Amino acid sequence: MKTRGTVAVTIGIVLMVAGTALANINLEWRPLEETVIVGELAEIGLYAVSDNPSINQPIASMDVLPGWDQQYLALQGVNDNGPYDWLWSTFPDDAGGDGMNNTWDDGNAKYTALAQPGEGNEAWATPEGLLVTTFQLLALLETPVGVPTELITIPEYGQYSRTVVRPPGGGDVTGTLSDAALITIIPEPSSLVLLLAGGLVCLRRR
Repeated sequence: MKTRGTVAVTIGIVLMVAGTALANINLEWRPLEETVIVGELAEIGLYAVSDNPSINQPIASMDVLPGWDQQYLALQGVNDNGPYDWLWSTFPDDAGGDGMNNTWDDGNAKYTALAQPGEGNEAWATPEGLLVTTFQLLALLETPVGVPTELITIPEYGQYSRTVVRPPGGGDVTGTLSDAALITIIPEPSSLVLLLAGGLVCLRRR
């Protein structure tokens, strides 16, 4: 006959095993190119990575809060070029919440991905990383030499917005958030030629 203590221990072990099987999902930024020209798009992949090297982990939905320096970058949207066909991959109208998508001119936004409904239609975070979508940001201005600009993940913003990954059935399996994606922006080739030409003229005058 099991005692209450034995039952409690058994339940605790089951919960521990379940927690181990359904571990966390990390979010990573992976730039397609680390150097872009003024006027071109910086494309940065958002990846969902299983933190258990042995298993894939299901995703029902996620909210991600990107942040950037609006002096150098301007968010244009996303390119859903990943292997999974999301039901919803967009920047929702959150005017009734924290209003992150009221404007992108302030250097932050709220992105939401929603998996297809029904069992067996989940997205899966792999140990290698699932490409969720690719963020596209217009390069506005040359960055200082040796000082790239960044795309970061904001953990929380305002009263209602936070970066979170949810499994089927609800809950929170958010793991670590990526280090910033570093983007170096260089002048247009024509501008660089003019700059070099101006330098040569100065040298000749000397």
